[in-house]
Amino acid sequence: VYFSMRIFFRVILSTVFSNIEIVGLDNVPRKGPIIFTGNHANQFVDALQVICSNPFKALSPISFLIAQKSWDRPIIGDFAKLCSGIPVARAQDSAKKGQGTIVTAESSSTKTEVKGEGTDFPAQLRPGDKVRFAGSATAYKVSSIAGPSALTIATPADSPCPVLDGVTFDVLPRVDQSVMFRSVFDALKDGRCIGIFPEGGSHDRTDLLPLQAGVALMAFGCLEEHNISVPVVPIGLTYFARSQFRSRVVIEFGSPVTISEELVKQYEKDKRGACNRFLGHVEDGLRAALVTTDSYDTLTLVHTARRLYQRDYEALDTAAKQDLNRRFAEGYKKLLSQGGGNLPEDIANLRAKLAEYRDTLAALGLRDHQARLPRRTQSSKQLVVLSAVHILILLAISAIPNLLLNLPVGIASTRYAAKAQIKALAGSKVKIEAEDVVLSEAIKLAIIALPALWLTYAFLLLLFSGLAAKTVFFILLSFPLMSYIGVISAEAGMIAIKDLQPLFNQLLFREQLQLRTMRTELQTLVRESVKNHGPSL
Repeated sequence: VYFSMRIFFRVILSTVFSNIEIVGLDNVPRKGPIIFTGNHANQFVDALQVICSNPFKALSPISFLIAQKSWDRPIIGDFAKLCSGIPVARAQDSAKKGQGTIVTAESSSTKTEVKGEGTDFPAQLRPGDKVRFAGSATAYKVSSIAGPSALTIATPADSPCPVLDGVTFDVLPRVDQSVMFRSVFDALKDGRCIGIFPEGGSHDRTDLLPLQAGVALMAFGCLEEHNISVPVVPIGLTYFARSQFRSRVVIEFGSPVTISEELVKQYEKDKRGACNRFLGHVEDGLRAALVTTDSYDTLTLVHTARRLYQRDYEALDTAAKQDLNRRFAEGYKKLLSQGGGNLPEDIANLRAKLAEYRDTLAALGLRDHQARLPRRTQSSKQLVVLSAVHILILLAISAIPNLLLNLPVGIASTRYAAKAQIKALAGSKVKIEAEDVVLSEAIKLAIIALPALWLTYAFLLLLFSGLAAKTVFFILLSFPLMSYIGVISAEAGMIAIKDLQPLFNQLLFREQLQLRTMRTELQTLVRESVKNHGPSL
């Protein structure tokens, strides 16, 4: 069943994404149990990417942990069961509004004394529960309750308690995870693999959320119970236009993270400290497989800088591009940190010019590689006309299968996903625009709606066309292929339309020359900046 589901989802992903690039497969152990852990950037699609991208585990199930809330949903939960998923109850799914408000919070190094107004902490909370303050995505564990209006929460050094003054709060009840951990340990003991997204939930941010300790507890727990040292393989999932159909994704497998002898000895004396150190190693592994920045704006500028730094017409493979992107992103962070939150003057000026160049390209509907000045010939006008005719032919080819087989479901899934996006954004503390749910919800509807539409067409043909049942059956079998041809033809037409823009720009030679001049100057600035600041980073 698992192998069949893997093939099914490979077909879906190859249709939804125009290009799926895999980097670092050599880092995946060929034998034995593995804990796969990755960033959670595209809801249910993330798990499918990991399942379908790993040829070494094609027959051995990768049992992904899935929220009980999703496990109980139709379609999503059904597929999770078929893919050997493991349900896990999450405290945030049972969050309730707390009574009263928090008026003061006095913090020390590891704990915070919280005072409430109009609260009744003993009736709402127990030690081990968590509280989440309005405006914050972090939940803090309740250490003790001193009375109706006083309690103590644990505040780790990396998550200090914010200044509180009359804010509301949510109560997150403690959840018993013993059944889930037992399922995980049994699976690892049997040589199966586990998949987990330690951020706790999907999001559309450009940096990691704080990692939860579950992955460390699994690794240490399996070692303690079964004497099996399970490697943790970090996976970086990088989506380009994550919510769009026929977008691109890079899946990068990082170096395995294992429990060292030093950590084993520390775990015997200080379990919490050992788990936190191991979790730090896992986070380092994840960051080494990702390009993380403080904002989407910065991320786009990092990509722009990398393209300009790269020599024109120099072909870099995906791994090299990702590595170069990471170097620019990490260098930017270090320069920002060294300046106390302020960039050096030359880097600040470079950032402004990169943003201007990026925005100019967007306004003209161009990409960076299209900004290079093409050779002007006497046949420019004829080339534009021929290209336009080529596009019309491609769009005409795709029109019939797209209008009949894809467009109705495409419109329905787009509207359905938009409603789900609004709902997800309203119920989340960490999402920016909730773009991480769009593709998953659209796929979920399409899985049901497309076959239903094809069956409806077949039924209508059987009733009104006069064709034999056998003929109608073969037509029905051809619908998936025709639908896919429509998708590919439409994509080719859209790519051709985008490539037509620089051809039109050939007719506007002065504007194209100005853009090329801007690009050349920026290339020089980027390379000089790397030369000046690179050695100190």
